[in-house]
Amino acid sequence: MKTLTPHRTAALLAWVFLFAMLATSRAGTVSVSSSNPAVNGFDIANFGARTGSDKFFAENGTDSGKAKGQTFRTRSEATWLRSVACKTIGGVSATATKTYTVRVGKVVGTAFTVTHTETFTQSITWGSSQFMTFTFTSPVLLLGDTTYGVDIGMTSSTSTWQTGIPYLVTTDDDYTSGQLYNTGGTTAGVGGSTLTFSVSEDRQFHLNIEAPNGTPLAFIAGNPPDSTANNLVRPELIATFNQTLSPGTGNIVIRDITDTANVITTTIPIGDPRIVFAANNVKISTAGALIQWGKKYAVRIGSGALLGDGGTPFAGWTNDTTWNFNMSAADPLLAAIAALKNHLNGTAPLDAATIATHSVTLNNEKIRFADSATIIAAVFDLITTYDTEVGPLWHVGADLTRADEANDLPWTIARTMQGVMDQVYKSSVLAAHEALFTGYKFGSSVNFPGACATPPAGQTRTVAINASFDDTFGRETQMWSEPARRPTGT
Repeated sequence: MKTLTPHRTAALLAWVFLFAMLATSRAGTVSVSSSNPAVNGFDIANFGARTGSDKFFAENGTDSGKAKGQTFRTRSEATWLRSVACKTIGGVSATATKTYTVRVGKVVGTAFTVTHTETFTQSITWGSSQFMTFTFTSPVLLLGDTTYGVDIGMTSSTSTWQTGIPYLVTTDDDYTSGQLYNTGGTTAGVGGSTLTFSVSEDRQFHLNIEAPNGTPLAFIAGNPPDSTANNLVRPELIATFNQTLSPGTGNIVIRDITDTANVITTTIPIGDPRIVFAANNVKISTAGALIQWGKKYAVRIGSGALLGDGGTPFAGWTNDTTWNFNMSAADPLLAAIAALKNHLNGTAPLDAATIATHSVTLNNEKIRFADSATIIAAVFDLITTYDTEVGPLWHVGADLTRADEANDLPWTIARTMQGVMDQVYKSSVLAAHEALFTGYKFGSSVNFPGACATPPAGQTRTVAINASFDDTFGRETQMWSEPARRPTGT
C-alpha cells in the first residue's frame, strides 16, 4: 500500500474540497426594494409603463407554473452579469418561503441553451410594486453580440396562493433588443429548451452588468468567441480582459488557418492604428478584408504586447487554440432577405418551413438592420417588394392573425417594419445614410393609417388637450390605473 506524503495529502484534500464545492448546488441571494434599481455602466433595464401582468407560482402543467423570461442582446465586448431583477404589480405580495431557479442561456430562434443555473430562496415578503433582485454567487459570463434569455421559475412555496402569488409587471414592446417569453411548465418552475414568445411585450426588468475584473491579468473572452462557428464579419475583433489595458511592446497576429498547409499570417504591431485600447478591451479593425466570410482564423497575442493594472505585462500565447473561430459562409441576414424577396417576386418560391426559418433569422438579426448601407437598402427593398407583389398590410379582412405570428410572411414583414422603426430611424443613422431615406416610406402606410402630404418645414401648432379623467368606482378594472392617451392630431 502506498503511503501519501504530507504534500500529496494536502493536494488530495484540496481536490476533494474543490469537487465538494463543485458538487454543491450554488445558492444566490435575494433582496427587495420599492425603488427602481440604479442603471449604471453596462446595465440593461426596461422601466416602461405597465400595460399588463404575468404571474408565476409553484404549479405543474399550467401557465403560472412556467418559468418567466426576457431575452436581451449584449454589447460587443464580453461582460459579467451580476444580478437580475423583476417587479410585482401594485396591490399584491408574495410571502415567504419560496424557492426559485434562475437560468441564463443563449437564444437562437425559439431554442434556449443553458449557460448558467442557480437556486434562490425567498425568506422575506416580496411586497406590492417592489423589485426583487436575484444576485448570483459569482458573476455569469456574457459573450459579446449575443442574444441571451434569463428566466425565473418558482419551484416550491410553503405559502399557498391565498398568501400571495407574484404578479409581474409587463410593458409594451419598450425594450427593442429583446422580448418576453414563457417556458416549461410540466415541472413547477423548471424552464425548458423551447421558448414561447410574446413579440409585442416586455417585462419590467433590470440586469446588473459590469466589466470583468480581478487578478491575475487574464484573457476572459473574444468576439467572435473561441471555438465557435458561423460567426459574422464585424468591423472589429474584440479581446476582453479582466484589467484595464495599455499598449506594451509586441504584436498581435491574425492567422488564416482555413488551409492548414497554407496558413496566411498578418502581423500587426501593437502601435498600429488598427489596434485600439478601450478600458479592458483590445479592438482590432477588420478593414481591408482582414476577416472574410467562409474562413477560419486564429489570433495570437505576443508576450508583453499588452499591459494590465500597474503595468503588469500579459504573457500572451503562441498557439492557434486559445482563440480561434470559423466565419459563416455568408451573411445570414442578407441571405434571408434575398431568399424572401425571391419568393415574393416568384423567382424562387419557398415552402412554409423555409419561410419560417428566414423569418426567425430576420427577427434575431434585426439589431443589425442599421449596421451598413448595404443592409439598410436590402431591408427597405424587401418591404417595398412585399408592398408591390402582395399589397399593403392591414387591409380589409386582415391578413395578420395571432395563430400565424411565429412564421407567417405578413407577420415577418410587420416585424421587419418594426425593426426598421426601432433600429434604423435614429438620428445617427439618418445622418450617416441620408440618401437612403430620401423619399422612402412604407407602402402599407397609404392604406393604414392613411396617406398624408409632406408637412411644411418649421410648422408649429397649438393644440388644446382635454386631460380630465374620471375616478374609478369600486374595484379597479383592467389597466384602469394606467395613463390615458389623448391624440392631438399632429
